Amino acid sequence: RLLCATDYGVFESTTTVDRWQMVSGPTAGRSISALSYALGTDTIYAAVVGGGIYAAPAATMHWKLVPNSAQLGYVHVLLADTNGRWLLAGSSRTTNGGKAWQRTGIPAILAAMQLSRHPNVLLAGTAGSGIFRSADGGDHWQNLQSRGINGTNVSALGAGVGTHIGAVYAVVNGLPYTSADNGTTWTPVATLSSGNVITSIGQAPGASGPLVAGTSGGGVVLLKLADTKTPTPVPARATATLTVPPSPVFTKTSSSPTPTASGTPSVTPRVGRSDTPIPPVSTFSATATPIIDHV
Repeated sequence: RLLCATDYGVFESTTTVDRWQMVSGPTAGRSISALSYALGTDTIYAAVVGGGIYAAPAATMHWKLVPNSAQLGYVHVLLADTNGRWLLAGSSRTTNGGKAWQRTGIPAILAAMQLSRHPNVLLAGTAGSGIFRSADGGDHWQNLQSRGINGTNVSALGAGVGTHIGAVYAVVNGLPYTSADNGTTWTPVATLSSGNVITSIGQAPGASGPLVAGTSGGGVVLLKLADTKTPTPVPARATATLTVPPSPVFTKTSSSPTPTASGTPSVTPRVGRSDTPIPPVSTFSATATPIIDHV
């Protein structure tokens, strides 16, 4: 099923993603800034704006506050280790379930991911400091600014699937890059002649699905080697979406004030602000995942 973080709480979809329900508990009716999923422990994490981080088993969705997480302030990015060994919340990290939090020293993290084939390899994209890479599960980090990247503002990270599994993607200063060596070195992928800035990136599901990017104002585009694009407008009012077993995917979407796609999903809230429906949501998840390489 699909989970969606909104300004009104966490919503979960039906298996056909045609109806949504607000998840009950302490997250209901509250603004959610980020979601993450730990596959090995089957645990979902949600960051509540001004209210800390909550964890819940995916099977029951019974939330519990992660200890000492309220002190972290606004959390833009959540990344849970697939085996539950640690949780990265913005620039802070815990290895003991929140009993203690340590600063990573990385400023203004906007995107983060863990490589499924190499779970000790983590990538973090920042606002103004480029991409950082860890080879030991987050204990130590290296800045990759001199590794083929021209720019310092990293808005999204993504991973390849199918025939491209193992590839890693990044959006730097609004343009896409790819890495074939687990994020060590990078090369440009394509450019957009329209001038639209890319805000999220990943690969569409399928054995050889196309590279897909979400843009600010240009909808979703398919990036091709010939630097051409095929626009596919979608509604995108949700702050984040996450699919849980068997395919955990996390993707950020940019805001669109006038969605052009039709067929907004209907909503049946269970608790909380039942008078406030979920905003129009894109059900497309382009494996722009900070969790695993698809998922």
